[in-house]
Amino acid sequence: MREFLQHKGICFTTVDIRGDSDRFAKDGIKIPEHKWIDIQDMINFNGHGNRTGMGDLAAAIIDPSYKNMKDNFPTNNHNQWECMPLPEVNLRYAAIDGYVSFELYR
Repeated sequence: MREFLQHKGICFTTVDIRGDSDRFAKDGIKIPEHKWIDIQDMINFNGHGNRTGMGDLAAAIIDPSYKNMKDNFPTNNHNQWECMPLPEVNLRYAAIDGYVSFELYR
């Protein structure tokens, strides 16, 4: 996984890299800054200094059904990203997150 994340030929996109960046740093993983694009730096509906969440961006750009995507993710699962194997609901959320990030950037 480390080799994949640090591969110089791959560019990653997401909405709000802050949490991911901290998590990867704990494992000694450093994704080059120019290869990790925070979509919030490109698109912001809430004005300077305010961040626009993935659900709001996806609802405006892809489909309105994404507006409440995080509401379908149980609060108690937010702390289970360290679990191995990941619970099914976390895997589903991660897949949707990845797809939405790709679609927003594209």
